[in-house]
Amino acid sequence: MSDRYIRASDLKSFAFCKRAWFFEQQGVQSTLASERLKGTADHDQHREAVQVAVTTGKTASILVVLGIALALAALIWWFFR
Repeated sequence: MSDRYIRASDLKSFAFCKRAWFFEQQGVQSTLASERLKGTADHDQHREAVQVAVTTGKTASILVVLGIALALAALIWWFFR
């Protein structure tokens, strides 16, 4: 039995492109380094945008609840005045 383990990233590479996987196993450097860096930067930018959207949504929900509570408090104050 071989001491070589099959990693999930190997399976992903093989499923995506068998030829690229073969070249990786041979130690050939990819010529797409700049594209990978751009993809990583794009993913980072998207993650930050999603985090801002989630935070904004939570803030909006809190403000809506506070607005409803204030409206109810004003209505109760007006009713019992």
